[in-house]
Amino acid sequence: MNIKVFGQLTDIFKGENINIENAADVNELKNRLIDSYPALSGKTFVIAVDKKIIHENLSLTQNAEIALLPPFSGG
Repeated sequence: MNIKVFGQLTDIFKGENINIENAADVNELKNRLIDSYPALSGKTFVIAVDKKIIHENLSLTQNAEIALLPPFSGG
């Protein structure tokens, strides 16, 4: 699973390669990320899977491209 982190969330991971294997779905992935990186629990972020922001639980494959996105605004 390829996990990319953006914005202020990068401070939590400090350039580490994030290695979460075999997460069956988005909820499990999020829970395992928070278990591994407790500072993430206080942050607001969304998860994108294969370049689509996910608002519900979704099954994941090992080849999924995951992005952790902090709140953003633009014009």
